[in-house]
Amino acid sequence: PGRSHQSMDDITNNLPSLQFEAALGHEETGCLPLRCRAHALNVSTCAQTAYLIAVLNEARQVIQDRKLSKQAKLLQESLSRDPTLVGVIGCGRLGRQLVQSLMTFGRCEPQDIFVSTRRPDSLQDLADHGVNVDFNNAKVAKSVHVLFIACLPSQLATVSQDIRGCINYSTLVYSLVGVTPVAKLCQLLSFKNVLKPEIELLPLEQTTHYPGNLSEDAIESCRDMAVCSLTCPLEEPAKGGQMILCSCLTWILAVYYNFGCYFFITL
Repeated sequence: PGRSHQSMDDITNNLPSLQFEAALGHEETGCLPLRCRAHALNVSTCAQTAYLIAVLNEARQVIQDRKLSKQAKLLQESLSRDPTLVGVIGCGRLGRQLVQSLMTFGRCEPQDIFVSTRRPDSLQDLADHGVNVDFNNAKVAKSVHVLFIACLPSQLATVSQDIRGCINYSTLVYSLVGVTPVAKLCQLLSFKNVLKPEIELLPLEQTTHYPGNLSEDAIESCRDMAVCSLTCPLEEPAKGGQMILCSCLTWILAVYYNFGCYFFITL
């Protein structure tokens, strides 16, 4: 009792010679803050995309329930699900964490997720849980309500060529290809309904005690409310020196705008 989650899981926690930093030279030690940034980016991506899909799922279900006749309610017939179908193109480390976060926090059932990857055999564990795994970018783009693009920047041109003209007009495309601006994505896809994270990296000197455990993956870190709360775009940027990055308010505005367009089209 009283022991922290980190100290219980990591038996090397109080052994300095076995820490990650112990093997680094003087110049390499100066790059350690970048490790914190990478971890914070992964956590923010997983938390915010899970939030996006969870809200869409809840909204779709509310609309579905309202469409039920009074007779069906009186007879207490079982409510039918109207899930948000989610596609993920590119399933490396980030894509895999994205899928896991959607199943864990985004109220997504495995059968509602469609993944296209060059190596479907590497995702056999997800397929065994019911996730639809294939290597067919066009098929995934046609099948979903929200499409996440999580490929490498070098693969974006090929992926765009595969799915251009295949995306349904009501689909929301969410790009995780960080270096490519939205205007360029719209041009590559010949599609306008594109969203991407809007993240501002804070000066390293402002971050004095990031609470995340860098040995944990993003899914485990999202379970920690002290870490997960920092991904909220409404959080104060300089809260206690804990934040490494913050999401711009333009991301919230873009999300709400796309919510409105999505439901206006689908209703």
